[in-house]
Amino acid sequence: MARVFVSWEEFEGGWLPAVCVRCGVPAEYVVEWRLRHTQHRIVSIRHTDVTVQLPVCSAHTDQSWNGYQRVTPRRIDDEGIELDRVSPEFVRALDDYRRDGDGLPLFEVDLAVATRPAEPRRASASPGKSNWWIWILLLVFFGIPLLMMVVSMVFVVFALKFL
Repeated sequence: MARVFVSWEEFEGGWLPAVCVRCGVPAEYVVEWRLRHTQHRIVSIRHTDVTVQLPVCSAHTDQSWNGYQRVTPRRIDDEGIELDRVSPEFVRALDDYRRDGDGLPLFEVDLAVATRPAEPRRASASPGKSNWWIWILLLVFFGIPLLMMVVSMVFVVFALKFL
């Protein structure tokens, strides 16, 4: 499987080749897919959700629940989407169109569907409020042992001083 970056202009302008994004055979349908990219950070999780239309053949009209066969986004930003696990034939057809402006016929994409996200939706508005449990875990696993170590060192220093 391959990886390709598709800009928002390509989605909005309908510049997607009529090649199935999953297997590379000539596409028969355009299917609306909801893609989610998740970024894990130290104290928060950021989700970015978009809905786009992608060309597929009749065998791939549904999104697979199998993560190894599903087209997934590696990155979603203001410039476009980097798609992972797409067919190499789709990448070649898109590159041919970008380079020559011709190739396989293109599907028309509904502009209302393939729109860039105005602001990525976040799992939490502020890390301190919804991720309070992370701070408690950090306190339990690091703060309490550290405090016990300091108290025992103070005890040892006083014990050696008076012996």
